Formats: sequence, C-alpha cells, structure tokens
Amino acid sequence: MEQAIVEHINPGLGAFVSADFSMHDPDVLAAGLRAAGLRVAGFAGIGSTEYVARFMLPGPAEFVWNYINLTPMGPLVARAPDSAKEAMERDVVEAWRPHVVHGRMPVDQPMALAWGRRA
Repeated sequence: MEQAIVEHINPGLGAFVSADFSMHDPDVLAAGLRAAGLRVAGFAGIGSTEYVARFMLPGPAEFVWNYINLTPMGPLVARAPDSAKEAMERDVVEAWRPHVVHGRMPVDQPMALAWGRRA
C-alpha cells in the first residue's frame, strides 16, 4: 500500500504510512512511558508485551479506501487524478490478492502494548 501511494499519489505520503505503523516494539513503548514519567509526575509499574490480534479485513480495494479516508491522507488522495487513484488501487489489489479468502483478508497482526500507572 505504501509503495502504491508513493508511486501513484504523492511520494511524501509514504512517510505518513510508515509512521502510522511504526509503534510496533513494546520495549520502545515502555521506554517512552519511562521517559514521560521523568518529565511528569512519574509512572510506576511500567510494563510491555506483544501479542497477536486476528482481524478479518474487507477485500483489498475496500480496505485501502477505508484506511486512506480515515486518515489525514484522505483529502490529499481525493485531489489526485482519477487515473492515479485507479493505478494505486490496482497495485494494492494485485499485491494483496494472494491473501484474500472468500472476499476478505484474514490478518494476524502483531500488536505492542505498554502500560504504567501514575506514581
């Protein structure tokens, strides 16, 4: 998806997609809470873990447009020429086609979770 958006819509939007999916390391999240605790009133009992969540996403075309339109990218992508939007969708659908099962995309997504309580 990121590659198709960069190639067909706007190279600058690739940074948004990368950042959107960048918080994947539970240790980094816990370190952020520790750092915040030093600046604020303090956090105690800081921990982190990783788990896998199963999502049944809609088909590729529906998912990519749902994702784009639920982000700040939506208005920027909307202003792109129709031919660029069609090419982006075509690339995403083609790349994700092998992952489609009965019109949907089952995804086992690693999730990072960190927690702390105010001391």
